[in-house]
Amino acid sequence: MKKNIIYIIMLCIASIITFNSCKADRDIVTLNKGEKISFTINNKQESISINKSNLDKESLSFTWTKTNFGSNIIVKYYLKVSYKEQEVFDVLSDNLQGSINFKRLSEIILKDFKLEGDNEYDLQLAVVARALGSEPITNKDYEIGSNIENIKCSIEGISLIPKGYNLVGDMFERGEKWNIKYRDYQFFLSDMESKTFEYVGKFKANAEFKIVPEEDYKEWDHVIGMIDGQLTWKGGDTNIKLIQEAGYYHISFNSEDLTLAVEKYTGSTTTFEHIGLIGTAGISLEKDIDLTKAPGTEHLWVGKGITLKEGKLKIRANHAWSSNWALVANLPYGTAKAGGDNFDITADLAGNYDVYFNDLTGMYIFKKLK
Repeated sequence: MKKNIIYIIMLCIASIITFNSCKADRDIVTLNKGEKISFTINNKQESISINKSNLDKESLSFTWTKTNFGSNIIVKYYLKVSYKEQEVFDVLSDNLQGSINFKRLSEIILKDFKLEGDNEYDLQLAVVARALGSEPITNKDYEIGSNIENIKCSIEGISLIPKGYNLVGDMFERGEKWNIKYRDYQFFLSDMESKTFEYVGKFKANAEFKIVPEEDYKEWDHVIGMIDGQLTWKGGDTNIKLIQEAGYYHISFNSEDLTLAVEKYTGSTTTFEHIGLIGTAGISLEKDIDLTKAPGTEHLWVGKGITLKEGKLKIRANHAWSSNWALVANLPYGTAKAGGDNFDITADLAGNYDVYFNDLTGMYIFKKLK
């Protein structure tokens, strides 16, 4: 009996030693320097001119060679765009080929580098591999770069269109709740120069929401919430809970400073049965293109896939002229003026649009569809 007990104890000790030895083997990671990456732009041009005619149509395509930091090392690839001391990194796939379209290049120049349009700039492009997908990189041993490709890039007649933001959550008595794919609870900009997105409407008591950027509607780990009164890009339990009493509120959100303000709205709350687009740019001067209320709201109006042709356009309520608004700024963002002159939909503006209008503020969004 004593021998059996001793045997069992020795067997357990041997098992523990074997387990820890295996675990230690699994934990050992060897980091190599990695092979130099060869980077090639397939359709390289010495000079690129980005304008309205090619903004959404053209791109630079490229390939690169694989590097290896060692076994069990995860590698992420990035396209690095540089101008003097400034750098921007865009995530690439791991299939060793990618592209950057002219629209993204214009965003980097105008927004990220904060450069002026209508000038030519010398940009440097390269591919960077980072071990373990580490970001930001503090130890260059964890990063391997490629050769640098130089391009001259100019932007002509383009103003940067801000990316939109959307409310997602449990905010209204009815309507969509926590549906990250639902895009119609839109923030508005008063004009194209504004940095502050705004939403005005009626909220339920104890409303909760998050702010979702337009390009990431399916990713809950890339939304804006709040921790200890500060906005954050962290996911998880970070719902914004600044509205306790039911009522009308004005939410203003600065995407650059990452600040948020919530105030009681005290303006008119007149409701309308119909809101529509009227004019020769739509159907005619006699027939409206009706918008519909976003679910759970009384003042947010939406129209999807609306065709606008060259001609005149206004917004009006209840199929009558007693309440009407004039677009007063370039599309897509602006604040309509009560009354006012017809807006000209010119040949370059004609096309298909998703339209949003808030009848409390007069703010509108005309998103041109590709």
